[in-house]
Amino acid sequence: MNPYSKITFFSLLIIISSIFISCDSDNGINKVLPYVPRTDITINLDDPKYYNLQNPNHAVIITQYNGKTVGYEGHGIIIIKAFENDYRAWDATSTYNHNKVLIIDGAIGICPDSGIKYNLINGVPLEDNSTKQQGKVYPLQPYRCKKVSFNKLVISDK
Repeated sequence: MNPYSKITFFSLLIIISSIFISCDSDNGINKVLPYVPRTDITINLDDPKYYNLQNPNHAVIITQYNGKTVGYEGHGIIIIKAFENDYRAWDATSTYNHNKVLIIDGAIGICPDSGIKYNLINGVPLEDNSTKQQGKVYPLQPYRCKKVSFNKLVISDK
């Protein structure tokens, strides 16, 4: 093999490797759950179903949108108003037991199986005895959440 062939081969190898490394399918959203279907939801904050989102540290869970279930295995998506004009969205599935849907208690999500509590403002498990006994517990699966107008909120995985 002549020196130019080696250079060409390694150049192609570097180019192809960089293409695969730079193509990240999750667009910056960390994937905690094995499969989360494409999500693109727009809600009207004036709708009575979302009344709790008028006050900080209050959350709602959406289980259906346009007749289809949302979230991992249809467990739903939790939306919380963290601060004024700052909303967060998380999959309602416990990251400890993927078969369980979190119960909302104010700004806390609780796994009914393990008792593990998650902070719904940042999605992180709260440090207490239950998380220490359970072993590795991951943060909640995030969704992008953006207020696009005075009363419209868009939740997506993009």
